[in-house]
Amino acid sequence: MPISNDWALQIKYPQVADEGLYECQISSFPSKSVYFRLWVVVPEAKIVEGPDMYVEVGSSINLTCMIMDSPEAPAYVFWYHDNRMINYDSSRGSITVQKGGGNTAVSRLRIKDAHSSDSGNYTCSPSNADTVSALVYVVKGEKQAVVQNIEEDDLFVLPDTKYDLMNKQ
Repeated sequence: MPISNDWALQIKYPQVADEGLYECQISSFPSKSVYFRLWVVVPEAKIVEGPDMYVEVGSSINLTCMIMDSPEAPAYVFWYHDNRMINYDSSRGSITVQKGGGNTAVSRLRIKDAHSSDSGNYTCSPSNADTVSALVYVVKGEKQAVVQNIEEDDLFVLPDTKYDLMNKQ
């Protein structure tokens, strides 16, 4: 059996806990070492329009799920509305997935002619990252105040706009 001078460290299914400095040491005199730093990159999903989105009845709902730090495109991206999988095979909606630039993939959900029943929690579930959600509110009538991430008593308003404030918990 031939003796190899090549040695390798293989980490199957690396985890964030595996990050750190590794040493390859040759048992000779004097000993020799080579150091390597391992960074584990975890793909992350984000809904660009979230966490809250307001659209008017009859308009389109367009949600974009970006999967970042992903060395390869996800095998699939599922979308859910209030925990029910969305399967669009009609002219009312579509779901697309495409590889973006660098280590990014993008999935887009489009729903035409939004109804109030389309309001709710939308979840993007890629095969290679944790799920991410956004709340969509389909509203009727005049301009609505989009109040997001308000800290305590802070309130920001737009001039010349009718405001319909909702108590958000």
